[in-house]
Amino acid sequence: MKKMFSLFALLLLLTMSVNAQNVTVNPGAGSYATLKDAFDAINAGTHTGAVTVDILLNTTESATAALNASGVGAASYTSIAVTTSNGAGVTVEGTLSAAAIIRLIGADRVTIDGRIGGSGRFITIRNNSNALNATGIWLSNGSSATDSAGAQNNVVRNCEISCNLRVDSSGSNTFGILAGSSVIGINAGRNNDNNSYIDNRIVKCRYGILLHGGAAVNRSDNNVITGNIIGPVVAGADNIGKVGIFAQFQDNCLISNNHVQNVGGTFNTTTAGADRVGIGAGSESWASTPTTTTGGNYTVTNNKVHDITDGRTFSAIGILCASTRSGVPTNNLVANNEIYNIIGNGTLGDACWGIGHSGNTSGDLIAYNSIYMVGDLDPSPSVNSTQVSGGIRVAVTGDSNTTVRNNSIYVDLTSNS
Repeated sequence: MKKMFSLFALLLLLTMSVNAQNVTVNPGAGSYATLKDAFDAINAGTHTGAVTVDILLNTTESATAALNASGVGAASYTSIAVTTSNGAGVTVEGTLSAAAIIRLIGADRVTIDGRIGGSGRFITIRNNSNALNATGIWLSNGSSATDSAGAQNNVVRNCEISCNLRVDSSGSNTFGILAGSSVIGINAGRNNDNNSYIDNRIVKCRYGILLHGGAAVNRSDNNVITGNIIGPVVAGADNIGKVGIFAQFQDNCLISNNHVQNVGGTFNTTTAGADRVGIGAGSESWASTPTTTTGGNYTVTNNKVHDITDGRTFSAIGILCASTRSGVPTNNLVANNEIYNIIGNGTLGDACWGIGHSGNTSGDLIAYNSIYMVGDLDPSPSVNSTQVSGGIRVAVTGDSNTTVRNNSIYVDLTSNS
């Protein structure tokens, strides 16, 4: 009996030892079972300076891996690099409701990099919850909604990110990457500046990437979204629910070289309608008088946007640019984008456009875009569309300085009405 107990104890110790090797942290040669445990150790000051976090094996996170800013509590670091050396790839996952798998709480100079040898996506981040505000990665300001200490100079790149549900109801928003306030959701977040989101692949959530600045009071500056693949190759359960990329209350935001596909769905594949948008700069909704938000110098270039669909009487927009700045031209650029297969059976107040534009202090340029709009706007059993749709719609009040030129547009849309 004593021998059996000793053998059991040995096996238990071996198992615990293996589990503790899932994540290693240096300097300090720490070994941890989860990424949360590793971040907790950094927050406690166990690892300082230029810190590296190597995810060696899959982890199951029972709570958010939350990283504090250096200088908060005992945390003291100059930079943090989260990587993997496992050539088979690793998954960091959990079932976290109203929470993210990874959160940077005002943390600066953090890089989450799924590459090995400069290429590939070897880190998968997955939130398996179906609940409201389930999120993959969340960048936020500090502990209060008015805290000006945002997460800055961070990089999230070459990761596979997903949630468990592509939702059609705003009551169940899910996010692949969210940058906002200290309250999770679509809330104003102050000073989340100079962050880059590069070459990620994001599926199966309502919003692929959502950056929300601090409203007109304190917008976010100099963020970059480039090279990402948003949405699955084949339409289905992995679709993005509402918006592929949505950046609001931003200045000098670059959205370039992304591939946004399969957002929304037909009448038969959705349960509720919503304005479906491939890329939204300033707004995520279209109406007879489109909503605008404060911000400017959005550069939306060289993106491929296609298969943006709503079959339940709302809008479908390939690229939406809708911002304003009091007394200062917005100077937005929408250029060299490829847009096709945008289908929506909009009724009064909604429509289907390759590019939608709105604002009232402009200087904006829409140029050299290729737009191909063909197909049936309202295939049975969807409700008949009642609104005019087409390539580019400029709906601007009080603006005499928006330039639209040198775009290639082909329209052959059909409708039952």
